[in-house]
Amino acid sequence: MNRFDPSTLRVLEVFSAQACILVELAEQVEVLQKERAILRSQLQAVRMGRLIGACEGMHAVFERVERIARSDAAVMILGETGTGKELVAREIHDRSYRRSQPFVAINCGAIPSELLEAELFGHKKGAFTGASRDRKGRFIEADGGTLLLDEIGEMPLPLQVKLLRVLEEGLVTPVGSNKQVPVDLRVLSATHVALDQAVEEGSFREDLFYRLWQVDVHLPPLRERGEDILLLARAFLSDVDMDWSLGQEAISALLAHRWPGNVRELQNRIQRAVLLSDSDRREIAPKDLGLDVVAPPETGRSLQEAVERFRTRLVLETVAKCGGNRTEAARQLDVDPRTIFRYISRDDSGQEA
Repeated sequence: MNRFDPSTLRVLEVFSAQACILVELAEQVEVLQKERAILRSQLQAVRMGRLIGACEGMHAVFERVERIARSDAAVMILGETGTGKELVAREIHDRSYRRSQPFVAINCGAIPSELLEAELFGHKKGAFTGASRDRKGRFIEADGGTLLLDEIGEMPLPLQVKLLRVLEEGLVTPVGSNKQVPVDLRVLSATHVALDQAVEEGSFREDLFYRLWQVDVHLPPLRERGEDILLLARAFLSDVDMDWSLGQEAISALLAHRWPGNVRELQNRIQRAVLLSDSDRREIAPKDLGLDVVAPPETGRSLQEAVERFRTRLVLETVAKCGGNRTEAARQLDVDPRTIFRYISRDDSGQEA
């Protein structure tokens, strides 16, 4: 015999259904928590503070930064313009014992040579026209912390002598002053040019070169980082607007682009895309990025033609990587320099090699 009347049974059925829903929700929450933990661990594997990357080249950067951060060694950060050299310098500082002290950066190539000395060393009131008050220079501002000398290869030779003296003696003399100010700081440098070649040409002091280059960190260009392009694009997209996503054509266009401006160019294109896109689906398209739609693979062309196109592209990229030095490119590719010349000449004329 059923001991429950119909109304009680209906109540029990409702409670049972709600209990099932709660159990399902609890299971879903558990799954989401596990997925979140997995995603967090994956993110940690591809992120070091402000730096993001999963490719082999970036893992090497992460390992090098972790290894050298706790020392006071002079570090030379190498990489093309826009690869994130200042971000690397900040990560080194943030992992050092100086992290509670200032991080100061100065671009030696962005300041006129006649003003760079005052920017670095400071000046006294009346030291030159326009010096209406005393001013600390970047060395004194960074005292106790870290100073990044970005584009160090652009520093004029006379100033290189004074920089070397500061590194050797730990004393700064402001422009227009006879008083030396003691400083204790770590100096990091960054460049996109071949400093060893500048030393050979006489535009950079050899003694300063070795003083600044105890250890180096090499940042790979974005075009060599593969899927990192999408990792970075999605990170920049989420920084601007979490609701936007990348369409498939945009993904193809991003991966096909050569990125001469590297990570900085990618960030700018993502920001532009969100501002200019008129997509109702909130999905980024190639036109929003200012990139061309990638054409489907060509058919009906011979294997030899495909091989020649690949060779031409490899030669041009290697020459660019070597700063236009065709002899060095030939050495790296293990070919006759005349072969390099042939491919470049045919590319300039629009022919295939």
